[in-house]
Amino acid sequence: MDRIKAMEVLVAVVDRGGFTPAADALGITRASASKIVQQLEDVLGVRLLHRTTRRVSPTEIGQAYCERAKGILAELKEAEALAQQQSLQPTGTLRINAPVSFGILNLGQVVAEFMARHPALRVEFDLSDRFVDLVDEGYDAAIRIANLGDTSLVARRLATSHAELVAAPQYLKRFGMPGHPRDLKDHICLGYGAHPGAELWRLHGPDGEHLVRAGERLSTNNGDFLAHAAAGALGIALLPGFIARPHLEQGRIVPVMPAYRPRPLDINLVYPGRRYLSAKVRLFAEFMSEQFRDVTF
Repeated sequence: MDRIKAMEVLVAVVDRGGFTPAADALGITRASASKIVQQLEDVLGVRLLHRTTRRVSPTEIGQAYCERAKGILAELKEAEALAQQQSLQPTGTLRINAPVSFGILNLGQVVAEFMARHPALRVEFDLSDRFVDLVDEGYDAAIRIANLGDTSLVARRLATSHAELVAAPQYLKRFGMPGHPRDLKDHICLGYGAHPGAELWRLHGPDGEHLVRAGERLSTNNGDFLAHAAAGALGIALLPGFIARPHLEQGRIVPVMPAYRPRPLDINLVYPGRRYLSAKVRLFAEFMSEQFRDVTF
């Protein structure tokens, strides 16, 4: 006998409370439905259903078997969907979150190319520096620049982000070039306050780690704003390379104490750890890994 078909019939009978509505839902005759369940009972050697002239209800073991059968049928449906996704173009909407500055500077062209490869897919790309809850807020994936600890999310490292201290030549001409982290107490250190603890600089150099408190005069939650503030000679800023680079190339800012830097951060694509990954997220993850494989920021 076809065990899967028998499970489907049993579940339909239990859920609909009778052979007739179950048979109608499955497109078979009542007699066929009854025969299939009877054959299943014979094979298992147990009674799965109480049958009366008025109603049909599961026995205790029949209810337990039915619940397990529902799980097996759900697993089968997911497996079939996964197989189909492997061969079909993804459809629907892909919702992604990314930090504002990184998204503007590095992701526009990348996402455009991904969409060109998958024309049936709609993309919602949210740029925000706040921490979003992917599951509660309905995002499929997010770009996070951090060395992630324990998390329920799956993380795929895309690249590495290096940060450095910078300042405008005019500022350094006025206040002097610091030679050691201890000298920063006499300088204006511009703060980036997007996340708790972000205004505490952890600088690593030849003589170990040094902690510096920033943001006493100016603090902002946007890296581009911070870069323009530094270029405007307001103080010394700690900027990731992908934000600092164009300003350095134009000479608007220069490196400060290059021997002292924070540890690099991973640029990760994170997504919920579902048992079966949807085709749209799987393809986006593979594409992003391909695009950033040899990139350092």
